[in-house]
Amino acid sequence: LAVLGAVLFVVILLACLCAPLLTKYDPAMFDLLNMSKPPSAEHIFGTDHVGNEVFDAVWAGARNSIIVSFICTAINMLVGIPIGALWGFSKKMDRWMIEVYNVISNVPYVLLISVIVLVMSASFWSMVFALTVTGWVAIAYFIRTQVIIIRDREYNLASKCLGTPITRI
Repeated sequence: LAVLGAVLFVVILLACLCAPLLTKYDPAMFDLLNMSKPPSAEHIFGTDHVGNEVFDAVWAGARNSIIVSFICTAINMLVGIPIGALWGFSKKMDRWMIEVYNVISNVPYVLLISVIVLVMSASFWSMVFALTVTGWVAIAYFIRTQVIIIRDREYNLASKCLGTPITRI
């Protein structure tokens, strides 16, 4: 079942990314003859108020969502992992970063994203910015926890007691 799910996921992912090559969807196009038609053999999901295929619009929207998610995940990882590693390693940084984490994590995420997109105007890059401005904090907190767990293991504490430099540990 896992392999079947993975194959299905890859097929859907490829279909979303290749949608512009396979369809003639254009949100700026008006087709007066096919406006607001119900689902049929010719129009699988029907057409919208300007005559575009809803089926094609679904794939185009899925493509945009996938691209935004990949970009935001990459940015959040590139920012969150190094900051989380430093945060877990440095006890001085931990004092003030835990306060930053508490403030950011107590603001409703959807509300914050909505306000940022509203202020910056709705566009692709404002959405990416809104999703990454605080998205890295949860990743950094997770990495911090893992670094602290490894930092405080007995073998590392024994190495410190024996005088091993921190850079070597």
